[in-house]
Amino acid sequence: MNREGDATPGAALFPVPCVVGHRGAGKGVGSGGFVENTVGSFRHAVELGASWVELDVRVNATGTLVVSHDAFVQGRPLVELDDPASVRLGLATFAEVDAALPATIGIDVELKVDRGVDGAREGARALERLVPWLRAHRDERPWLATSFDLAAAGALARSGVAAGWLTAAGVPLERSLTEAYRAGLAVAAVHVSAVRAAAREPDAREPVGGDPEGRARAGSVRASRGGDRGGPDGPGAPGGIELLVWDVSPADVGSALRVGAVALCADDVAGVRAALDACAT
Repeated sequence: MNREGDATPGAALFPVPCVVGHRGAGKGVGSGGFVENTVGSFRHAVELGASWVELDVRVNATGTLVVSHDAFVQGRPLVELDDPASVRLGLATFAEVDAALPATIGIDVELKVDRGVDGAREGARALERLVPWLRAHRDERPWLATSFDLAAAGALARSGVAAGWLTAAGVPLERSLTEAYRAGLAVAAVHVSAVRAAAREPDAREPVGGDPEGRARAGSVRASRGGDRGGPDGPGAPGGIELLVWDVSPADVGSALRVGAVALCADDVAGVRAALDACAT
């Protein structure tokens, strides 16, 4: 995928290893006192050295894309909030966050899809709003759309959006890479526990992945997209499965780089940025 989100095989979404601010500047000591998923937190993450920020997107009762991790805001269902109520409860809109950040900063948009019929329906509503928005603004900054829901991630990719599959703690690195490849995604976004497990394996520096059609290799994490997913050079032309690792601490940076991570999503933006810079020297 290229930075505009076009399905261009082989083009890197993350040209160099970078730090992604988790919900902005995250929680805890590095947050600067800002509430996560707010404009202030996103701006603070950029000040601390993040090249990208990650945010959670949902849709409210009016159909507006708003930034919220949780389905309930101060005890009220977000899907029942109109625009004025969303503002009163402190929710930023997706458009407000986009407008507040420099165009050089990438945005990783996590599409929230909750469990159950209602969650799936609201996730579909959000996807219907999100895809046209990303396509309309694709030239304005680097974009990535991710979801823990593999079907939703696949739908994003089929819509021409650079997309990735988020996996929870305990999901092996190999499975994440394999399923992301099979779904035609640009990114496998894995929990740091998968990296820690891979680092304990004796062949951690050897190729990882193991999907039957392509190869995901440590240090590049590239999958060969063969068959009908071949690029302009025909079947088997190289494509990219880029590896994003989330919940990274400064101590995890070296291990993440060794298995081929190109994006490190963290609450401690400054600490991870410093560790990344130290690895480059």
